[in-house]
Amino acid sequence: MVPGGDHEALIAVFGKHPGWDDHIDDIGLETAALVSLKRSLYIDGIGGNIDAGSWERLDETQRTDEFSSMFLSLTGDGVVLGRLWSSSDGKGRSRYPMITCAQCPGKPLMWAIEQAVPCLASVEERCRATRSADDVRAIAADAREKLTQASASFGSGPPPTLGGLGTGAALAELAEKIDADQGQSAFLRILYKMDRDMAVFMRKRKKDGRTQPHAQVLRLPVGYDDVARSLGVWSALMLSVLKPGADLLVIRSLADPWVDVVAGPVGAQQLYCLRAGRKALPCATDIPYGMDDAFMAQASEMMESWRNGSVDVAGNIVRADGSGKANGGVGGLLRSIASAFGKA
Repeated sequence: MVPGGDHEALIAVFGKHPGWDDHIDDIGLETAALVSLKRSLYIDGIGGNIDAGSWERLDETQRTDEFSSMFLSLTGDGVVLGRLWSSSDGKGRSRYPMITCAQCPGKPLMWAIEQAVPCLASVEERCRATRSADDVRAIAADAREKLTQASASFGSGPPPTLGGLGTGAALAELAEKIDADQGQSAFLRILYKMDRDMAVFMRKRKKDGRTQPHAQVLRLPVGYDDVARSLGVWSALMLSVLKPGADLLVIRSLADPWVDVVAGPVGAQQLYCLRAGRKALPCATDIPYGMDDAFMAQASEMMESWRNGSVDVAGNIVRADGSGKANGGVGGLLRSIASAFGKA
């Protein structure tokens, strides 16, 4: 249940800020999704890498300059959008970032992305401009009120401009753009690495005896400069590919030209990507895989099904309702991809 009713949106803030001498006293962690996200992303993931010295061992050419990302998390607890950036506490300690999150239960995923991206960007800008803990609390409360008002008016205005991403045509356009930007067969290399490394999370996979598959990380080009569009189209693709119930984290770097996708339960090993540069973690399009003719034909057939509209992508996009139960509606495209990769 969401505090305050069906249209109540949530804004959470945690991490480091100069208004606190240590970690921020949690603000807005009122749902299981937000509590779980803080644990997996901040405590286990970021904290695990800091404690292990994973990023400190990288030289400057292998490590990004700072934390700077927008992300989408989908688990059984629901959908959360978030933003993180480098920060410090009141004593000047700066190893941990500051993080703000938004949850819009019951609203379409693309609408939530469209609303959350500018909302959380504003929260970051305003939090950077103050050293006051009281100001941060007021900023979070103001953002929550505005997002709740937008949620309450959902359906009375025009449809979300990102709604067009929920089509086969949008996925085909993405494939063509990646090839144009990254070189011929670049998108096929993405599908090949996805099929090779994430097959355990794909729909109708073959039994392999593993009961708890390890989460996998896939680095991708941004696709589009616009943050919301980039995050939306890669989320649409991944939600169409992964089996119902699979955890998904899509991290769009705000400082570098890539998107990191994590399929499966998130931990420190998977969130190494947050500060790993391209030399430490290359994009799938950078690797010259030896793809056989059978795979290339199957993948090309799948992409053609996007172009000719024979799959109902729009009907398969999960709704951001906070429960994670809506994943069962993604069957059409999943069956198409499973069949195309010979996993049906």
